[in-house]
Amino acid sequence: MQWLVVSVLAASGAVHGASQPTLRGSRHASLENKTWVVDLNATSGARVMEKEVQHIFNLINSPNGVLVHSIQHGAEIIAQMKAANGEFKWDTKFGDGVRALNDCYRYDNQYCSAWSFIQKDLMPMVYNYPLHGNMQHAVALMVDRKKVEHMIQRMHVIDGDTWDRFPGGMHQDDSLRYHGSEPKVSPYVCVPISPPNANTSTHFDPFYNESARRFEAHVGENGEYWPQHFQDSKLTKKYTMVRQCHFEYGSWNAWRGALAAFYARAKEQVLTGQVGNKNNAPDGALYLENEVTLQINIAEDFGSFGEGILAVTVQDNLCEDQLKPFDHRKEFCSRLARHNEIQVIEEGREAACRLSNQLSHQYRRLVPVIQARFLSNALVNLEAWNEFSSSGAYAEKYMEPYDCCARYSDLHDYSCS
Repeated sequence: MQWLVVSVLAASGAVHGASQPTLRGSRHASLENKTWVVDLNATSGARVMEKEVQHIFNLINSPNGVLVHSIQHGAEIIAQMKAANGEFKWDTKFGDGVRALNDCYRYDNQYCSAWSFIQKDLMPMVYNYPLHGNMQHAVALMVDRKKVEHMIQRMHVIDGDTWDRFPGGMHQDDSLRYHGSEPKVSPYVCVPISPPNANTSTHFDPFYNESARRFEAHVGENGEYWPQHFQDSKLTKKYTMVRQCHFEYGSWNAWRGALAAFYARAKEQVLTGQVGNKNNAPDGALYLENEVTLQINIAEDFGSFGEGILAVTVQDNLCEDQLKPFDHRKEFCSRLARHNEIQVIEEGREAACRLSNQLSHQYRRLVPVIQARFLSNALVNLEAWNEFSSSGAYAEKYMEPYDCCARYSDLHDYSCS
């Protein structure tokens, strides 16, 4: 691939009200150098990518990766912003009771925020389950993992159902809680050591370690025994999501290894009918995206957290495309959209542009919008999983920048002259 780097002079808006960001600010034009990257091999004309987008793609295509947090679908975000004079408030609580950033909030874990790690060696899935208010077209926030790693609390291989977990990590519906003391506060940890008599066919159970006063699952140095604890006979919410342990951030490499082992086993289970309660069809219970849990106190932490913000994303591929392996996807998807699906996607783009403008003014740098065709977290898309496993989930395969100025220039005065 050949890239041409071009430096130009572009007008940009001065910051207005950085401490209280608004949708539209007083615009004082100034000139600054901007760099554009042009793909000379693009088949449909020169593809122009801002340097900020190329930086994001470079992160995804490197070991660094990024974190993505699904906020809500576009119409909800737009309504919230209009009600607040154009500003989106990050402590917003939506009509369904879910908070914008602290989505896994519970009374004893109020700063909980669930994210997904996106990197080229992993399946590109975020929370986009197609049963909950058009979340299959969610607008999301993307951050640089390295810049927020001090906030990372723990990681789960698939969705941790975190808002139903006690502060120590034990799920409130897991019968394992009765096999140890103080289950509400005792940690429940994936330990990167091999289980006794380790082999590739035995089922292993987590247990309560009396001396360490915590629940443990010995998943192997590289997480290779994780499936034999939580996935060997089936892949369901109760058997896998609820029962799984969490990895501490210091065990990042073991967590990555467990993800690889999970993918390999899940692809086998599709062929044997062991995925979900409805044979790899959306069952309203099993969510397959990985989860990285952050602790974010919006009142105190958002300033430093904001320095890691990279982009706003919107999922623009149709519901039927997301659920391609599901035979009844047409009927299923037709019941979801309260409006025309194209309208739902367009509302997502508008909301993303509004958020991009607010964040760009607040941090005095362009926070771009990226259209993403993330895989659905509702099922195992065997064809796509095989493709990404063999050739890599490079950002360019499923992401592209969205030009807010083409349609929403009146909403994005930071970058649209």
